[in-house]
Amino acid sequence: MGEPVQWSKNPELWAFRAKRLKLHAAIDQARAARFLAEKEYIEREYQRLRDRWRLLAEDVPYVKAKE
Repeated sequence: MGEPVQWSKNPELWAFRAKRLKLHAAIDQARAARFLAEKEYIEREYQRLRDRWRLLAEDVPYVKAKE
């Protein structure tokens, strides 16, 4: 069996570790951005549906009057 890798003496391993950490950070940032975009979409849809509901509720007296 080989000797354990000496991290402090191997700059290539440190460079690889840095690249992995940057990749994980980029993935986390992309997930956060996607979460915010989905949240904003849901809030816009909620507002649109709430406005539509309000318009329909305002039309109820007119519909009942025509019956």
